Amino acid sequence: MQINFFRLFNDYADAIEMLDDNEERGLLFTAIFAHVQGEEVPEMAEKTELLFTMIRNQIDRDVESLDDSAFTDKAKKVLVREYGEEGLQLWSKLSEFINSQPYARYKCEDNLDWDYLAGELELDTDECQSMVYMLMEHDIIDPVSWKTDSEIMLSSFYYNFSGGCL
Repeated sequence: MQINFFRLFNDYADAIEMLDDNEERGLLFTAIFAHVQGEEVPEMAEKTELLFTMIRNQIDRDVESLDDSAFTDKAKKVLVREYGEEGLQLWSKLSEFINSQPYARYKCEDNLDWDYLAGELELDTDECQSMVYMLMEHDIIDPVSWKTDSEIMLSSFYYNFSGGCL
């Protein structure tokens, strides 16, 4: 597994503080990042490994919930209907781009922001705007984030990380 983002709950702070020293804490974070990057996890002391297992399991559950296909399938169908088979490539590029941004959102306030996004998706700017607005109409892009902050965020991300409280 390789993911670009993950949640780490503040609830773990007390448990992390209980580790013997900063070296063990550093090893814990090294292990977490190795796990999300699909690399081999280093050996750890028993307490550190126990805490790592709890955090790893939470990260894995979060990643599974982000794989909720209802949003993805809906987006794919809409894009294929509008853009033909190229719609699948657009969905893949858009998902990858948005999820690679800080907090999995892209602020799009002016022409430069739109031009940049269009370039990333290999579309002209008008076509890019049209696609984003169409996805918003279908609630694939979160309309609330757009209206309040001019941010493009995938509804599946918002839904899963808000605990399902849309």
